[in-house]
Amino acid sequence: MFLDTVKNLFLPGANGAIRMVDVDLGTHRAQVPVADIAGQRSGSTFLVTAGMDGDEYAGIEAAYRLIDRYRDGDFSGRLVVIPIVNVDGFWNESSHNPTDGKFPKYIFPGSANGSPTERLVHWLVDNYVHDSVADTQANCWLDMHSGAITESLSPFLWLYHIDDNVHDSVADNIIHANMAEIVVYEKAGFGSKAMRLAQKGCTYVIAESGSRGNRNEDDVTRHVHWAEGVMHAFGMINKPPTLVAEQKVFRHVTFVRAPWNGIWQPIPFSNNEIKGGSALGTCMTLDAKTSKTLFAPKNGERLWWKETMTMRRGDILYAIGW
Repeated sequence: MFLDTVKNLFLPGANGAIRMVDVDLGTHRAQVPVADIAGQRSGSTFLVTAGMDGDEYAGIEAAYRLIDRYRDGDFSGRLVVIPIVNVDGFWNESSHNPTDGKFPKYIFPGSANGSPTERLVHWLVDNYVHDSVADTQANCWLDMHSGAITESLSPFLWLYHIDDNVHDSVADNIIHANMAEIVVYEKAGFGSKAMRLAQKGCTYVIAESGSRGNRNEDDVTRHVHWAEGVMHAFGMINKPPTLVAEQKVFRHVTFVRAPWNGIWQPIPFSNNEIKGGSALGTCMTLDAKTSKTLFAPKNGERLWWKETMTMRRGDILYAIGW
């Protein structure tokens, strides 16, 4: 199915044909795939990115499917899809950019004269989040992620409360569309990416679906449905989102991090519910002389967690929503 999708993207005259954009990253030039599709009717500008982490494949495949589905422009507004932002990380099969060791998802708004990752993010923001040449602004940015090769996760949407009536009304509409079983609706930190985007009129949404670098059909399809649900919320398409039977909304996310470099031995759980004080796993130094059991800081539900053995100091071993 993926090969058929890719073949369709390069049909002669296809509005949504992908073009390879040459991006100067200082140390080298990267070729980034971009589909910039004009809708048949006027409307909002919707930016969809995937591959911000180079080893999260469910979102990447979903982005290609979204391009194929809407390449003929049967929607209102403008749809920009960048299926692999971190192309250097993609070729390296890593979440980070191997040229400078940085994660594009943590860089905003980037720098035209910075490191390769900073230049990459600056190119993205300057051309597609806020186009300084065309003086256009994305109304919404959906960033599609999934569990990296080392991680498992529970699918969820992540939005931010800004204390701005216009922005928060849009976020509430997306949440109340009832298309995700788990939603994190967290208050944005002062000066954070989400807040700075909202101040410019852009709603930032993170989508998480898929585990361990896999691209299972359910995970890929979920990403596509969520993107279409956001398009529906902005009046770009008439197709309503697929509803879920029950929705959980968490207001906070707590991280449990690795205390040192060493070995991580997680404890298996039968479900995703976490009870405060329960053991999560054991950290051990490579010489086995020092070990420490980590415990859940509070009641909640695990959103994503590290399953592989290697851990580095500061790694997120558990993300708990509550």
